[in-house]
Amino acid sequence: MDDAAGAESDMDLNTVRAVRDARFRAPWEPGDAWLAGGTYLFSEPQPRLRRLVDLGRMGWTPVREGRDGSVEIAATCTVAELSRYGRDAGHPLFEQCCRAFLASFKIWNMATVGGNLCNALPAGPMISLTAALDGVCLLRAQDGSLRRVPVADFVVGAGRTVLGRANCCGPSRFPAGPCASVRPSARRPCTGWAARACWSSAGWTHSTAR
Repeated sequence: MDDAAGAESDMDLNTVRAVRDARFRAPWEPGDAWLAGGTYLFSEPQPRLRRLVDLGRMGWTPVREGRDGSVEIAATCTVAELSRYGRDAGHPLFEQCCRAFLASFKIWNMATVGGNLCNALPAGPMISLTAALDGVCLLRAQDGSLRRVPVADFVVGAGRTVLGRANCCGPSRFPAGPCASVRPSARRPCTGWAARACWSSAGWTHSTAR
């Protein structure tokens, strides 16, 4: 096992033999998986996994505001970090979406925005937030090429996205002036899977929907 992974006895995933630093590019292998917060990966057995690629070492800033008023949320930004940003920046919608998790201490402090997007669960508050505010995901392929996909098109079904097995989901970006108090539905109506999912994120009808 790689030194980066620590002792094997410390791993809940007993099939994992290595943890790779995502900052250093290496060929994707069968049994690889991206690791952000790990709340899903470590929640149930993952017998197919052999190596974790740790995005936490990328050092991405959780939330950044652009000079044009846009907002960029790193895939590794935790629910707690996004909630704190929403509170401090005066964007109540951000914090309300985070609170919709009804999260345990572990989920609140470890679950990430990117993980919620990529798992594409039927009740995904971060999908609600990013899709309703016209968010766009930056996707990175194994060859380093980049493409941008609107969040509303990124999630295509329960547990299904357009990401691709070995591709990485980078930051999500909102256009200038993210909606802090206006109903998101007034900005852009969700369609397709996003529309069906809108009503699955804990019944929050006052501000947003999935």
